[in-house]
Amino acid sequence: MDAMTHYMEWLSLNQPWNLILFMLIPMTLAECVLASEIFSAFCKEPLSAVWVKLRRALSMILGVYFTVLAVWWYAVYVSGIESYRGTVDVLAVALFFAAVIPALLLVISEWRSRQVRNFERRGFTAHVLTIFGFVLFTHLAMVFGMLSPSDDGMMNMPEMNSQQGAAACHEAQNMHSRMHAAR
Repeated sequence: MDAMTHYMEWLSLNQPWNLILFMLIPMTLAECVLASEIFSAFCKEPLSAVWVKLRRALSMILGVYFTVLAVWWYAVYVSGIESYRGTVDVLAVALFFAAVIPALLLVISEWRSRQVRNFERRGFTAHVLTIFGFVLFTHLAMVFGMLSPSDDGMMNMPEMNSQQGAAACHEAQNMHSRMHAAR
């Protein structure tokens, strides 16, 4: 099997542009949305309104940018993948695409907040959870993308049968008991 997931392979191609387009820009936008969310919550008027406007603009830019990016990546690269390189590879790609859901929800919530008055307090928690969801999915995609797909990210560990597993568990308990007795 190959030593790199398709996600990392894609990021390593066309250096540094894929890295900038697929990691730097979306993560910088997401972190700026989070920062503006925090500042809008803790600042007093009129400064709070500035942060809210910035958050709305950045959220819409992030949502549209990431959705277009994901569609483009699927059309250009992912649709041509003939076989995945293991579970880790599938997870890395799937989690990247899962981040499209919160990205679209950001756009929808910002569009809706422009239409509905008195949305700010009710929508605040949902907006924070949505941006956290986006950050979570993209970071998990990055983490799984960095693992080796050849052995699903694990070092080559010997297989254990149930007797060996029980013996290892018993040995760990004994070590734990000895450590506590030494105190």
